[in-house]
Amino acid sequence: MDWNDVEQKLADLYPDADRSRLLAEIQEVVEEFRGAAGTESVSEKMRFDQSSACLITYANSIAEPGRPTLETLREFLLEIDLTDLTNVVHILPFYPWDTDRGFSVKDYRKIEDDYGSWDDIAKLAGDVELMFDFVANHASIDNPLIQGSLIARHLDADDSRRAEFVDREDFCLAFEKSNPPEDGQLQALARPRPSPVLAPYVVIEREGELRAVLGQPEEFADSATILGEGLVWATFSRPNKPDGSEDTRQIDLNFANPAVLIEVLKILLFYREKGGSLIRLDAIGYLWKKLGSSSIHEPETHLVLELIYQLLSYATPETITIAEVNEPQANAFTYLGEPGHPEADWVYQFTHFPLALHCLRTNDVTEYVRWLPTAAEANGRQFVTTLGTHDGIGMKPVRGILEDSEIDQLVDYLIDHAGGLPNHASLPGGRQIVYEVCTTPWCAINGAEPPEDDAAFELMLDRYLAVISLSFLVRGLPAIYINGIFGTGPYLPESGLEENREINREVFEKDRLFATLDDSSHRHSRVLQAVRELLAARSHHSAFSPNAPGVVVLESGCSSVLAALLPSNEGPDLVQLVNLSSGPAEARLSLPREKTGLAKVRGKGDRQAESGGTELVYPTAAFETAWFEVA
Repeated sequence: MDWNDVEQKLADLYPDADRSRLLAEIQEVVEEFRGAAGTESVSEKMRFDQSSACLITYANSIAEPGRPTLETLREFLLEIDLTDLTNVVHILPFYPWDTDRGFSVKDYRKIEDDYGSWDDIAKLAGDVELMFDFVANHASIDNPLIQGSLIARHLDADDSRRAEFVDREDFCLAFEKSNPPEDGQLQALARPRPSPVLAPYVVIEREGELRAVLGQPEEFADSATILGEGLVWATFSRPNKPDGSEDTRQIDLNFANPAVLIEVLKILLFYREKGGSLIRLDAIGYLWKKLGSSSIHEPETHLVLELIYQLLSYATPETITIAEVNEPQANAFTYLGEPGHPEADWVYQFTHFPLALHCLRTNDVTEYVRWLPTAAEANGRQFVTTLGTHDGIGMKPVRGILEDSEIDQLVDYLIDHAGGLPNHASLPGGRQIVYEVCTTPWCAINGAEPPEDDAAFELMLDRYLAVISLSFLVRGLPAIYINGIFGTGPYLPESGLEENREINREVFEKDRLFATLDDSSHRHSRVLQAVRELLAARSHHSAFSPNAPGVVVLESGCSSVLAALLPSNEGPDLVQLVNLSSGPAEARLSLPREKTGLAKVRGKGDRQAESGGTELVYPTAAFETAWFEVA
């Protein structure tokens, strides 16, 4: 471990801090963990292959009365035998929370009561590799880190109560109401929310208890003593409630304070100790705030990540970090770092799904063909959101790939045909755009209307599998959100949605879900079985390994058919054809080298390819995916 390099990074980030003291604190944290964990010196970060895939789920996606949901989740995984096919399970934030379905964390070291305990997490970690979420950019207003920071601002230096909170002073970025940042300093901000970035807060005393709350002093003046007020930075602020009160809960952490960095390091090592062998770094691009800048992708953000990566790799070399950056690919890939200066092991690949939807809408794979080679720049280090995520379908990842008019058409299509609900974001200068469209994967691909008959359903299923198959061309770990493996429709409760994203966040009642899965005619059962079969088929072909050589896009001779050669280091190469049109289309392609053998290993019917020399001709059916082993 090059501690001199660590010290230099600390000096660059925190020029006014006591570098020696700061370095000593970090060394103590890291060495204590290494001593307790018995850390091995050999990293196994490249341990995944073609048999690896990830299931994304909430801790309470499946629930039954009176039982911890983590127990129910484990039963589900074992009951339907998913642990072999999805040997990584990403459990979305399972900590105590108050909004955004877990992404407003009230305590980083506890588990939501209804979900279970750390023992339940340990049992799951014995079955599969677990991916934990670290909500890095922000925490709930009720989180002790935020509470301590805001309360400390409004206690006099001689107030004995201040000692309880002073170690968390400046853990968030707050301002006096009488001296807020100028409007011009905030105009350059780029945020995924249209509401103001500064939220009003009040520190109150009630029956001897000190508390920071969001809102205006007049809301609390009759029931509490007001100790102070101000404005606090909230990148992910929310519009006020209908009665005018604050609905914002997520307050940004202030990484310009080195004490925040040390606390974050402790939390990350705690997660590894508790069974998280992969750690997702949520909303990492917004980490460092600067007045007058966009406050996204700042150089300091990259340096913080490089430092965290360096320390984690020393303390726990087998742990994998994944940077979640819902941005155009060129920006997202920078979070892998530069040669010799890594920042994360993997990065989220968000481009595939919205781009595949565009190609489906137009029955034209041209833009996917143009984009696919650029994904190879990540060298297999991609967490591929095969069918989107728990959030909406982001439009940022296809900006710069599709024209603005094409994105507008895709947004309109998802709203009009898929029952989509748009969320908006603010660009620098204040202009608002559609940031994402919220709907389920099944509806995004097949529309919100039910099939007319079984033949229509089969066509929908082929269309669905075609999108999943396309994602296999992106070297990395395919990840499927739990709603996607069932092919669910929109969640529209009678009480209404609390937010647009809830349309894709249904909580399934266990007995009812299992009944649908036991019914071989039910859509949930049929989709799950088809997805399982596709993942199982992928696992048998080393050409799909994230560590295999780069995919070669081939000219198919047909705008609706994507053709690609997947080379393998360990077995036969594979040719994949995917037809994204609703009718048959003949693919006619030339392979890079002459083949000695060609065998169809997946596809519809018993049709075979015509071949000779380097040529391959195959009549694809509507939405067919076909694989050919090449020798």
